[in-house]
Amino acid sequence: MSFLFKRKDFGFWYIGYYDESGKLKKVSTNEKLRTRADLVHDVFKKKSKKNIVPDILYFKDVQDIIFNFIKNNFAPTTLLLYRNAIRNLDEMFGYKPIKSITLIDIEEYKTRRLKMISPVTLNIELRTIRAFFNYCVQFNLLSHNQLCKISQIRTQETKLLTFDSSEINLILGNIQHSKLKLIVTIAAYTGMRLNEILHLKYSSISLSERIIEITNSDRFTTKTKKNRIIPVPDTLLEALTALFKDSENETAILVDPDNYIFSSDGKAPFNKSYITRKFKTLLRKLNLSEHLHFHCLRHTYFSNLSRLNVPVNYIKELAGHSSIKTTEIYLHNFRQDLNNFVSGFKY
Repeated sequence: MSFLFKRKDFGFWYIGYYDESGKLKKVSTNEKLRTRADLVHDVFKKKSKKNIVPDILYFKDVQDIIFNFIKNNFAPTTLLLYRNAIRNLDEMFGYKPIKSITLIDIEEYKTRRLKMISPVTLNIELRTIRAFFNYCVQFNLLSHNQLCKISQIRTQETKLLTFDSSEINLILGNIQHSKLKLIVTIAAYTGMRLNEILHLKYSSISLSERIIEITNSDRFTTKTKKNRIIPVPDTLLEALTALFKDSENETAILVDPDNYIFSSDGKAPFNKSYITRKFKTLLRKLNLSEHLHFHCLRHTYFSNLSRLNVPVNYIKELAGHSSIKTTEIYLHNFRQDLNNFVSGFKY
């Protein structure tokens, strides 16, 4: 199998293929246009007359192909997951061809990794490894995925961590820093992820339409790479309106629509770690549970929408989830329904 790719530091398209020893080879097409490179590639394939994919391939031979695909189609955090998982697997079994890695190897991998990470984190790695091998099949690097039946570690179901109303009011009432307070308010009243909030620009907010637009840009992509629109409730609308008005005389002020709202200079957003540390410090000062953290604001918002009987497909769109299975963690109402059904039960 051969494929076209373009190196970042050059303008030409290259043909990539594997020789009989499993080594990745590349040949320049000497063409900068994809359409002309395709013609050169067609000639190359006709001359080859056979599939060049060798029987022996190692992680080092295939990972760049898969990582480039992940980079082009998913968020940067997803690429990081793949890099970390495959690096860990390569450290243990990189001496074996990828088609020779078995479920028995994965069981050994589980045993070793459980000494270093939690079962929840390990399950994320296992799902990532299975998906990596699926992509190897998709790109004809493997004939089949021998790891498609990876079993995950059984974990005890844990309670979703949320704040109650009194805790939300306590937190908001004790934040002195105005922009930190607005960040927390937006999270509590929209369920937006912290990174989405920090990359908001003044142009992202429409007071007249009462919406916040979350859009992809050169410097930011959403987790699913999809744009979405968030409605603004009354309490949050009041706080956002203050961004565009002088606090002393209530007159409108001029703002650069391309400036970041949560920034010291408008050109670069606050550091995510800085905000999470400030928020955690506040929670400790208020003697709230050590298990609570900034992302719990998101859980709180969508859990409350579920209690208000908002349809799950609406919650999915607001949350920006790619799968409704993710949204279902917020469904609490069925428990109350069950209580209602069995409350009058008797013999």
